[in-house]
Amino acid sequence: MVIYEVNISVNNDIFQDYYDWLLPHAKDILNLPGFIDCEIGLVENQSDDNKNHLRVSYTIDSYDNLQHYLTNHAQQMRDDATQQFGGQFDITRRIILEPITLEK
Repeated sequence: MVIYEVNISVNNDIFQDYYDWLLPHAKDILNLPGFIDCEIGLVENQSDDNKNHLRVSYTIDSYDNLQHYLTNHAQQMRDDATQQFGGQFDITRRIILEPITLEK
């Protein structure tokens, strides 16, 4: 398993439009090979930066399928966001390898 985490800071002025765009965008990604699920959450904002912050976390069955996405699909997906919303958002990404889940 691999977690692909995307952290997004979106200007408040366009947040609702961005969020409305993000949901079907994430569903499109889930249709790609190896993508299992996606969790989207609003992150509590500790600063007054006039932005909303989102965390999008995809679970993928293998590193190879993540690499397939990054090589063959990621740029187009990223370009779609830029075409829609220009420079009104910032994104950071990270990959978490071999996550484990502990249960109560």
